[in-house]
Order: sequence, then structure tokens, then C-alpha cells
Amino acid sequence: METILERQPSTVRDRRLECLLLLAVLCVHGSFFHGSGWNQSARYATIFACVELGPEQGGLAINSFTVDTHDPLYTGDWSQNPERGPERYSNKPPGPALVGIPLYAVYRQVGLWWSPEDPPSRPLWGLNLLLTVLPVALSAPLFLRLLRSLGCGAQAALFWTLVLYFGSMAFPYSTQFWGHTTALAALVAALFWAMRGQIRALETGQAAGAATPIELMASGAFAALAVLSDNASVLIVGCLALWLALRDRQRVGYYLLGALPLAGVHLVYHQLLFGDALMPATIWANPDFSGPVGQAEAPELGRLFHLTLSPYRGLFFSMPVLLLAPWALRAGGLPRRLRWLSVGCVAALLVLNAGFFGWHGGGTVGPRYQIVALPLYVLLLAGLPWRGWLRRVAFVLATLGGVHMLVIACISPMLSTRGMASPLFFCYRLLYRWFREPNSSAERWWLPTHDFPGSWLGIPGAWALLPSLALFAVFAALLARRLQRAGGAASVGPGQTQ
Repeated sequence: METILERQPSTVRDRRLECLLLLAVLCVHGSFFHGSGWNQSARYATIFACVELGPEQGGLAINSFTVDTHDPLYTGDWSQNPERGPERYSNKPPGPALVGIPLYAVYRQVGLWWSPEDPPSRPLWGLNLLLTVLPVALSAPLFLRLLRSLGCGAQAALFWTLVLYFGSMAFPYSTQFWGHTTALAALVAALFWAMRGQIRALETGQAAGAATPIELMASGAFAALAVLSDNASVLIVGCLALWLALRDRQRVGYYLLGALPLAGVHLVYHQLLFGDALMPATIWANPDFSGPVGQAEAPELGRLFHLTLSPYRGLFFSMPVLLLAPWALRAGGLPRRLRWLSVGCVAALLVLNAGFFGWHGGGTVGPRYQIVALPLYVLLLAGLPWRGWLRRVAFVLATLGGVHMLVIACISPMLSTRGMASPLFFCYRLLYRWFREPNSSAERWWLPTHDFPGSWLGIPGAWALLPSLALFAVFAALLARRLQRAGGAASVGPGQTQ
């Protein structure tokens, strides 16, 4: 028999906690920054090519960024359809870059964010802060409310929210302009608005109702934004549509209607630039980085192992709290349809990832193509009975995962990982070596070029990490105190009936 929590209206204390959570994600994620590699440069180049003075101003072609290897934003991540002409474009999903164009145009016109004398990487940090870190921070309170609406006690809801935003790959990958975490934030918002009826019941103490048409349209719009930020999100967006259809076939139309405008942007973008509205840009990617059939191959069992349990790219290895997933499924805390749709969606994304030519994600730490599914993983974990040995083990495993993520954030999610058995352990080794000689440059230990806010203050070497680590420690202490105050809310996990 499922347990249903007694709902209480939201209080000022709840809102203060949400503000603290938002501020913690914004300040901590934003205080780590790792510059730009090919992946990020392909996104930045789209923005700068459209706004900066030059032969490509006003367009989206990035040819000038693909030929000069000495350009700080040089990138090999481009796509070109020869039948459409010589123009090369970014092979990344266009959403964040398209949003970044007007933001950067405003900066160029009025110089709002920094002065011309500042380091050249400062605009990159500012754009990442607005296009990656801010959306992730805004989504954190939404995920907390979502867990509460599903029946999580106050302590359990806060704990699992912290797992997603500080104990998962969402943390280190927010330190660069990837697009994965922007999609994660959009998917959390899509889930929030799709379940707005239950969340409203939590806030008012009244009986649960259905989301309004406007709320379902908002859910669809955020779902489409997720696809514009990360192609793999389309699986989760489709699962969400199926879940809504199973609940109420008539109301799913509002969800699809909300997704229509941004879906149109996606189709028009690919039609104008590549001549095919339905195919992703990766089909015409740089031939040096494409597989035998575009970028698709048959899934391999070995890759599934590496994506889950292996030290090489294993999600369960870097986030050991996920090892509790079998107990969460057995507990059956989530509503049945939501639980099994989440499991099916996670499994489908793993199979899709294993069939991708670049399944490993290149020179990176962890399975970055699984980032968009992290909210679903954590939703499933939130079904654990929040008592006894399971709660204690969850605390220990989540803390270990949080340490892993902090170490990656200190080094970089992007490393030259060829031949490494465990990029995660290599991050530990690099951090240890760097602090043994803290005044040496990052390159001394084969680290990527760092540009932490601490280095802007003139702090040399590894010591530039100290302001970021101090922020992390302050917010960790504040959130740990709130977690302790939330105390033994005796919930066995989400138990809201469908």
C-alpha cells in the first residue's frame, strides 16, 4: 500500500530555502570556469560570427573560426552540406547560441558586463553564466517542488535535489558552455509545468488537480527548448508526451501546441543551413569525426558497460548513489506509469548513446550524453524508503559522488583522456600534483587552461581555486544545516497515486 504524505501549504521558510538553493547553484557553478575547447568554441563562434565585425557578420557561418588554428576559438566541430555551398556552421544544437546572439549584441552596443581591458575570456564566462549556469540555478527550486509534490518528505526532497545539482555531472558540466545542462534545466521546467496541478496542491493544501492549458503549453515550450539545446532530449520529450497522453489524451494537445513554435525554429534552422529540416547537423559533420553511417552505429554491449559501471565512463561509477536504483524500483515509490516511463526513457537513451560513433563523448570525464537523463535517474532514486540503513547508505554514497564532482569541477570536465583507464581518478591525480606545486601553471600538470574568478584577482596557480572552494564550503555548510533542520521527515518516498 502506497503512503501519501499529508500536504501542507507552502511557507515563507520554503521560499527562503528555494532562494538559498538557487543562489548556491548560481554562485558555486558560476565560480568555476574552464574556458573553451572545440565543442564550446563551435557555440561561441556562432554568436561572435553573427555579432562581431567581420566578413560573416549578420550570419551564422563560422568559416573564419575553422581555418586559423591560432584563433582562441578555433574549432573542428563544424558541419557543411556541399550541395548548399561552402559555408560551414556549428554542428551543435542551436538553442543556446541563438539565445546568446541578442545578449552578446547588447553587450557589444552598451558594454554592460565588463570593460575592453578585461581578459578576453571574460565574455565567454559571462555568456556561460547566462546561458548555462543561470538556467540550471533557476531549475533547482522547481525540482525541489516537483519532488515534494510526488510525496518526498522535506529532508528527502532537499537531499535528492542536492544530489542532482551538486552530486551529479550537472555540476562540472555547468562550468563550460556544453548545452547538456541547459537542456537538463529545460527538461526540469517541462516536468514542473506538466505536473503543475500536483505542485499547486502542495502549495495550497488543497486536493490535487490537473495542469491548466497554459501550464501544459509552457511544459511543451520548455521541452522544445531542451531539444534545441541537446538532440538526445527528444527521447525524454517524447516520453513526457506519452505520459501525458496516458493520463489525459485530450490535454496532451496543449503540450504539443506549446512545443510547436520552438520546434518550428529547429526545423527552419536546419532547412536554411543544411537543406534538410528533419536531419540533425551532425549528419554533415566534419568528415574527420563521422562514423561509417553519419554518426550512427550498432549499439555494443561493451559500450553499455563502459557507460554504466566502468571506471572509464561509468555513470554509476562517478555517481555511486545510483547503485541504490534496484532498491528504489523495488520500493515502487513513484507513480507506476511515471516510474516505468522513466525507466524506459533512461534505457532508450543508454542504447542510443551506445550506438553513437562518439559514444564516449571525446576527451571528457564521465558519460556526458547521459546528463539530460539525470533528473529521471534522481526521480527514480527518490522512491527509496527514507529511513534506516538505506538513508545512511544514500548519504555516504551521495557524499562520495559530490566529492567526485567537486574534483572534476576543479580540474575540468574536458581532458585529453586517450588511453586512460579512469579519467575521474586522473582528475584526482592532477589536483594532488597541482597543489603540491601550487604556484606552477596549469599546463605544468597537463591541465586545461583555467580562468577561475580567483585568477582575475591575480591569484596564481592552484591558489586561484580558493575563492571558488570557499564559496562551495559556505553554501555546503548552509545547506547541510537546512538538511539537518528538515530532520527525520518519515516518508517512504513518493507515494502519490495516479
